[in-house]
Amino acid sequence: MTTAKKAPAKKTATKARTGATRGRKTKTGASAPTAEKQATEAHRPPLMAEEKTKVRKPSLLDAAIEVMKRQSEPLGAKDITVTVLNLGLWSGKGKTPEATLYSAMIREIANKGEQARFKKASRGRFELTEVGMED
Repeated sequence: MTTAKKAPAKKTATKARTGATRGRKTKTGASAPTAEKQATEAHRPPLMAEEKTKVRKPSLLDAAIEVMKRQSEPLGAKDITVTVLNLGLWSGKGKTPEATLYSAMIREIANKGEQARFKKASRGRFELTEVGMED
């Protein structure tokens, strides 16, 4: 009976390590700062308080309030939306802005209750509340 001899194990070459950290953590646990990192920290953008305040465009609900203040009778979402778009108070990219307005008004009534700016006058018609008249 003959036994097979195993081939001797190959030696793997190991790289000599130098003292450079190459981005590894130092003994304190922090990574070594790089020149790029220090440069970007020196040139930070201004804080939010220093920036100019942008003029906010009115929302569709805000524009609807402006239209409803000019009318004496309750209006439907479609009538309000057509007037808002014709006056240029709001611009949207959606296909059904009247559905967006209707759902936003219903949502405000449901969420805010007595503090809502709108109330339902009849089926599909809305009018302003006292809170809405103050805005």
